[in-house]
Amino acid sequence: MSLRDTGSGFTLVEVLVAVFVFSIIMLTLFSSFTAFMSSSRFIAAAVSEEEVLKIAVNRREKELQMIFIVRPPRYSAPGFGDDPDPFGFFASRESIGGESFSRLEFASLARLRPSDAPGQGIAGIIYYVKENGSDGYDLCRFEKTPGSDDEPDPCRDPIIAKNISRFDLTFFDREEDEQEEWDSDNKDVDYLFPDVVRVRADGQV
Repeated sequence: MSLRDTGSGFTLVEVLVAVFVFSIIMLTLFSSFTAFMSSSRFIAAAVSEEEVLKIAVNRREKELQMIFIVRPPRYSAPGFGDDPDPFGFFASRESIGGESFSRLEFASLARLRPSDAPGQGIAGIIYYVKENGSDGYDLCRFEKTPGSDDEPDPCRDPIIAKNISRFDLTFFDREEDEQEEWDSDNKDVDYLFPDVVRVRADGQV
């Protein structure tokens, strides 16, 4: 009497082929899932950066819209040797690391830090660029009480935008003449503030 295997099992070759095909399918699915997760993280990060940048830009616009101006008779044109107007509008160009950037100083009612000093609610704000440790440049914001001797501290001041390639300001007077610098204490601008400020900046927040 002989016994013969009449079952419908798989041969070793068929099992190996099935395992190989299954491995290919799983590898494809895993690669697709990894790519999807990476894309999701990238998109989420990009959206987050865009939202934060939008908030920073809106904040800058609000500070300029709420700029504080002392008008006559409280204001009088400065004389020779007088200190700069603590509520004036000053913009200049600075050379930093071989690149040229704008620096802006003005007073605004959009104060962020609380203060018990006289004139609270009014902030002296300075926007300036500093070098960072990655061979790049960061845009910083400094706030003080107008008239104080406080100076910007690049190590402590908040960074508004990281790794910027430019921060350029352009100013227009009543005749729509264009200037890159501004000094409201100067007779050349009739001791006035600019009518329009155009800001060109890029970077990451």
